Amino acid sequence: MRPPLRASIAVITLSGALVLACQESDMPTEVDAPLPNFVIVDGANTCVAGDPCEHFFFLPPIVKKPKRFNGDFNANLVPTIIISLLDIESNPACVPGDTVRLVTGDDVTVGNEKYKFSWKTGEDDLTDRVNLRICVKIGQIDLGYRDVVPVANGSEVPKFPDKLPIYVFTNGSTIPLEFRIEDGVLCENDEDCAELAVGPDGGLLVTNTGFAGLDIPDGALVSQTNNIALFSVPCDTASDGSVRHLPIDLLQFAGCYEVIAAEGTLEFQVDALVGVCFNRTAVEGVLGVDQAALLQIHHQRSDGVVEALPNAVEPAGVNCSGFAAAHSNNKLLYYARAGLRKVQRAVFPWIDPPALMAIDQGFGGKLKSGTPLDWALPAQAEIVSGTQNGFGVIGGAPRVPDPQVKVTDANGDPVAGATVGFRAPSSGGSLDFSGVTNITVPGLGSNRVVTDAVGVASVGWILGTNPNTLQAEGVGIGLTGAGGPFADHAGVAVDLGTGVLNFTGLACDNSAVNVNPRDATVGTNEYANSEGFSANLSGGNSAAATVYWVNDCDNLYLALTVERDEADKTNTLAFDFDNGNNQPDVGDNVIVFDGDSGELSDNFLTQRCIRRRQSACSTSDPDGNVIPPIVVGSFGNNGVLTTYEIAIPLDSGDDEHDFGDGGLQITGDQVGFFITLSLGSGAQGNTQFPGFREYLTINIAPPQ
Repeated sequence: MRPPLRASIAVITLSGALVLACQESDMPTEVDAPLPNFVIVDGANTCVAGDPCEHFFFLPPIVKKPKRFNGDFNANLVPTIIISLLDIESNPACVPGDTVRLVTGDDVTVGNEKYKFSWKTGEDDLTDRVNLRICVKIGQIDLGYRDVVPVANGSEVPKFPDKLPIYVFTNGSTIPLEFRIEDGVLCENDEDCAELAVGPDGGLLVTNTGFAGLDIPDGALVSQTNNIALFSVPCDTASDGSVRHLPIDLLQFAGCYEVIAAEGTLEFQVDALVGVCFNRTAVEGVLGVDQAALLQIHHQRSDGVVEALPNAVEPAGVNCSGFAAAHSNNKLLYYARAGLRKVQRAVFPWIDPPALMAIDQGFGGKLKSGTPLDWALPAQAEIVSGTQNGFGVIGGAPRVPDPQVKVTDANGDPVAGATVGFRAPSSGGSLDFSGVTNITVPGLGSNRVVTDAVGVASVGWILGTNPNTLQAEGVGIGLTGAGGPFADHAGVAVDLGTGVLNFTGLACDNSAVNVNPRDATVGTNEYANSEGFSANLSGGNSAAATVYWVNDCDNLYLALTVERDEADKTNTLAFDFDNGNNQPDVGDNVIVFDGDSGELSDNFLTQRCIRRRQSACSTSDPDGNVIPPIVVGSFGNNGVLTTYEIAIPLDSGDDEHDFGDGGLQITGDQVGFFITLSLGSGAQGNTQFPGFREYLTINIAPPQ
């Protein structure tokens, strides 16, 4: 005998007065406290469509017989009955007050399509006319409830107590509490659903369609019985309609399922096996045979981490016959390599040979949010273009190709349809998504760039003030050479992290350089670098000379001054460049300045010139001297100095002779040059500095 329970509030219940007012005219009609809102909640009474109560029904005697049911009976669950005091001041759905009796496990029997518990009310020493609530739960899920009240003797029991808002019974009698639980009480989709109470001995769930199953082995659940559900759900999609069910950038295919435990968090101590059907022909039509074989089931744990589940070969236990027809309207049909170790219901043969399945280390999904499952193609990524040191002007794009990332599978083949996230987190830079396919992915946000047919995702980059950084990230995508998420799935699930690729950019500011190459004047602070030498004049004379150089974001500026008061008969100046600053090569740039005519010639070094020591040896560049000019310059004499100035673009496009294809970059490139100066007639007026094929090195650097 349990000790007596007493209500902490007025026990001569106002509800009893309300129910029995028709029999006892002396019952009070006015009260000082609010009345409970007596209701029956089950599939036949006060149930909201779609709630678990839709597949739960109380049965006589505590209610009148339901006129109809909503589904097939499920005898495979372990419900809990909680009988508690009904607190009239706070009236939540279930267990509002102190517990009178808790019934679970084997105390609830099942048979004849109903669950039953014989409640011997005399064992609880109930107070007459105390309001009680009978609540039935599966784990933490409320199925329904019925309000009841005991009275002292049978004369106080109405003729039809099952029809009243509160069921009246004789205190001390035995009440058969009977109810029906149907398939779908735990599943969000009862048309493709499996529900089972699983204990330490394990169990097998196979959905009623046969399209998915979960095999929980012995010892996976150690200390308690869990009511577990496996069911399909509509796949979450991106803004373009593609399947993006899990918050990862991997290419995903429809085959979306949830595994939940009504008791809350579900952790397996021993690997469980999960299988999901597929339409092999349809998926191979999208990916090809080789790439389709690389798909794996992926699983999101309760902590948000997505795992790639390792594959294992097991006997089949899921019937995939008819799957393709059932899902023929899907854009991308279900894919699976599945099978189960045990067969709890009839085993149907596979149309195709048994497929691979996935092993899960433990579902961590919580109630309702569950553990999403879906198929995805493991991938890795690498930078393929857009150097990690791009440069350009502030507010403009880098002078390199747009940042590009290539996504590939375990065989190194491109993955089309994956996504990559780009962000420029510093210095006011921005991204330009025009010209690329970018979508919004659930859980990852907007501006995820979709990889194209060759697996490449790119983005335009507008530079801000320095330093400029850009990151490309792939949630669940590994980095090439760093062990991608497909590395080794022999025995463990693989946590999918985020692969991050970094680009750096240098924003160049042209305002830091103020050179006018057309005025034949070396002004104060125009050139940051200079080197003096002695120039030969005709007649055996010499004069002080200085060579100057500086670069901005666009051009290399060169100037030469010679201290003399008038022009000699012949004035020519040649700049021989070593484009790679390594050794003279065929095609190296040569600029010739004719001071008499003021004309500039864009030339290049030939093989013949490399073999000869002739100082003035080059061939005209057919791509040079175009409009607008590749080089500009000026020549003048102010009576004190003869001055030459030229400007050469760092990048002249496709002209391979003008510093090579791709040009010079301000992020560390070097170029060498020597000059040949002819002032006056005769060999005595020739000067080479620093010397023939002795190059002065210029560092191409950001303007200071």
